[in-house]
Amino acid sequence: MYTAGNSWPSGPDGSKRKVCYFHDPDIGNYYYGIANPMRPYRTAMTFSLLKNYDVLQHMQVFKPVPARETDLHSFHADDYVDFLKRVTPENQKEHLLQLKRFNLGAFDCPVFDGLYSYCRSYAGGSISGAVRLNNGLSDIAVNWAGGLHHAKKCGASGFCYVNDIVLAILELLANHQVRYIMVFPNFEDIIEKFTPIITRPVSVVENVRSVETFFFVTFSRITVLVIRS
Repeated sequence: MYTAGNSWPSGPDGSKRKVCYFHDPDIGNYYYGIANPMRPYRTAMTFSLLKNYDVLQHMQVFKPVPARETDLHSFHADDYVDFLKRVTPENQKEHLLQLKRFNLGAFDCPVFDGLYSYCRSYAGGSISGAVRLNNGLSDIAVNWAGGLHHAKKCGASGFCYVNDIVLAILELLANHQVRYIMVFPNFEDIIEKFTPIITRPVSVVENVRSVETFFFVTFSRITVLVIRS
């Protein structure tokens, strides 16, 4: 922990909310590429805003413990994790078949410097937050670098390499029923990932609503995935 603060203001029941916030000071150094819209430095900018608006005083701030290889294997295939460890911008042309197999090197999931360290960092934040919730050390856990839910068991997808959402839920299920809330139209994508690994009863509640923006009107599903412990 490199910053500590008071608990969050009282909730409706009058009790304090213990909030933990995971932030890697190196997160802004990871770079998807000049044309890629995924920008990890926005996470660093968010931290800076919270610091300058004195929000961090209401939280305990921790540097994430990098996810262990065994943590990643709890969902992801061994050969995929091994390739994430080995592939670099310098050697990727030597592994064209594996790049295609694991959907790496494409526009949305490029191979960049420090890729595996990046994956371990953001996944470690989500797993660490789940551990604190399980042990009653925090009531709320925040990991702005996480939420990369498109990653598949055997490959990358949609800017996501390691599925920290699945890893955190697997940790939480040791002690809790989990409600995973998605405001995202392609909700089938995440349910497809959970189905092979969760043997507990699962129910899905959906609410389809219209979302108006400056440019267009679209529809967004608010989906609650309930996974019982």
